[in-house]
Amino acid sequence: MTGREKRALEVYGDTLEYFGRLQTEGKLERFDVVILGPTGGDVGFWLLRGTAEQIDSLRRSQEYIQLIQRVQLDVNGLRVADAFVDEGLVEIMGSFQKLVAELD
Repeated sequence: MTGREKRALEVYGDTLEYFGRLQTEGKLERFDVVILGPTGGDVGFWLLRGTAEQIDSLRRSQEYIQLIQRVQLDVNGLRVADAFVDEGLVEIMGSFQKLVAELD
């Protein structure tokens, strides 16, 4: 990212505005911005919260795809991954426990 800090801050602001608008429109339940302490690599992440349908719709939208492409131009190591929290965590861990039980 060295040399691209100003552009990275601009895209950060645009991203904040975009996810805020989606939340206001009910297309996203909420989002959290997380900045990490020194890790030797990752700086932070955005945690988008919504139903599976909301997240799927978001990830397929042209506006989101273009935003991710803009971020890729200015940020090293961009990753997009699914996460399980709250009820989703309970569900995924329940499924995992069943699989572990079948190993006996």
